[in-house]
Amino acid sequence: LGWCPDGGCCVNIPACLGFCLKAVFWCCLFIAPILTYGAVRYFDGEVNMFSDASEEKQAMDSMRTAAIVAHYFMSAIGFFFLLLAPAYNIDKLFKLTPVPLRLRVIRYLFWIVVLSLKFLLAMKIFVSVWNA
Repeated sequence: LGWCPDGGCCVNIPACLGFCLKAVFWCCLFIAPILTYGAVRYFDGEVNMFSDASEEKQAMDSMRTAAIVAHYFMSAIGFFFLLLAPAYNIDKLFKLTPVPLRLRVIRYLFWIVVLSLKFLLAMKIFVSVWNA
């Protein structure tokens, strides 16, 4: 017998294994940005410990660059999953109404503009605070 997502025991071990693997995958997906951020901070501290012309500094600098790229990639994946992934059936309170494509495009463009302006304002505030 195996553990089943409905709270009881089930005989269908492959279904329970699939559920557990899916849960592990989602946990790894949401923990990955935290781990990659830790790697960025670690390599950032290591880069500053070496002299400017040393090979160790160049190696640590390339590792930091790889960690930054990995962090941005994993953060973007997590962002798009949170933004675009469909909700679980239990989370849906009502059936979605059909929306014409033109209206859907206008809605997405509106939110892209709003979030872009919010991001630019936040960047302006960060730069102002940094320079103060």
